[in-house]
Amino acid sequence: SSLPDESSALVKQAVRTLPGTSVVKSWSASATHIITEPIDFCGKRLASRTLKHLCGILSGQWIVSSAWVRASLEQGAWVPEESYELDGDMSTSGQHGPSKGRAAHVAGASAIFRGLRIYLHGKFAHPSPSKPQLLELLGLGGASICASLGSLQNEAIRSGGVSVFAMCDGEELSADFCAKCVQLRIPILSPKWLMDSISHVTCLDFSAADSEFRLDTARLGATESK
Repeated sequence: SSLPDESSALVKQAVRTLPGTSVVKSWSASATHIITEPIDFCGKRLASRTLKHLCGILSGQWIVSSAWVRASLEQGAWVPEESYELDGDMSTSGQHGPSKGRAAHVAGASAIFRGLRIYLHGKFAHPSPSKPQLLELLGLGGASICASLGSLQNEAIRSGGVSVFAMCDGEELSADFCAKCVQLRIPILSPKWLMDSISHVTCLDFSAADSEFRLDTARLGATESK
């Protein structure tokens, strides 16, 4: 993931010389390691928060520096990964997501979004992750997807609103959609909540009205201030 040419060449060399090694270009659940070029920041080895990085955390895969490949080539065998594991990502200044994700996977812990029901509203234009990317992350995290606002409404009524919410690109949040969700007491969250939760390997709290992840309360506050 995000490898310069020199590091990519090292990976190709490892595939040729070290046993039991293969490389996939796109993220796969069958992969065991994600190799990246870290950014050194305040003594931490951090990654850019890519889709591969987030998928790797949710799947309990090793996320290691390309230095691991270099050290393994020098030894002629794969060396232990712990010293080369990244400390997290730049977006959250390193929350040890890779090691926490692995530990949760080994322990057989429940997926962090298990039991949540969510409806994705809008097109999610760049720089937000695309809708297919969000769906992939939510699926890996164990969330259930509601195909329409109507099905989300039925889930909200059935559950009393517990663990039911919508996600929307802030640029596409209409007053009508916001009003419907507020009436049903369905929180509207930004994609940042999803990505930050994965980086922390926990479902971050968004219950407070002033939460940075809430779009519904932010919209209402802006409306009331006019």
